[in-house]
Amino acid sequence: MDTTRRRQLLKIVLIIVGIIGMSLPVSAQQTWSTWTKWPEPVFSGQYVASDPALIDEGDSYRMFYTCFIVPESGFVPELVRAAICEATSTDGLTWEEVSDGPTRGLIMPGREGEWNENLEAAFAIKWQGRYLLYYSGYDHIGDPALGFPAALAVAESFDGVNFTPVSDDPIMMPTNTRVV
Repeated sequence: MDTTRRRQLLKIVLIIVGIIGMSLPVSAQQTWSTWTKWPEPVFSGQYVASDPALIDEGDSYRMFYTCFIVPESGFVPELVRAAICEATSTDGLTWEEVSDGPTRGLIMPGREGEWNENLEAAFAIKWQGRYLLYYSGYDHIGDPALGFPAALAVAESFDGVNFTPVSDDPIMMPTNTRVV
């Protein structure tokens, strides 16, 4: 990926982080809706559905989430890989995975033996007619929960299902420092 493209994608990340980190003025806080907790999960995925990111399509919703790819031999933590899955809904309560197969909803598996062997923590936006899916990747072998340090990457899609990484390399690498 060229430097200009990498800078554009990083700028989008920083804008998103800035938006998420902003505090709302008191007048905006007073207009928030009242929320009621649903008694049961509305979606739990095949094995897990964590780190959800939602896109409102107007008449439907897309949810990207971290899922597990479990080998045919069964749920052996050392062999499980984290990946990105997707489900869609028309009401936000009833969800359907976008693909069938051994891992339902799978849209982005990691690359075996590479820096992005495991993928998780997606954030998605629809921008200029395409979907951008930001995710972290790491090569930890074994328990996906131990996957640090992770690098940030981005993939794009024009249909919201078939994603292609914009680069073989991450757009942001972890630092060598540890925050305690």
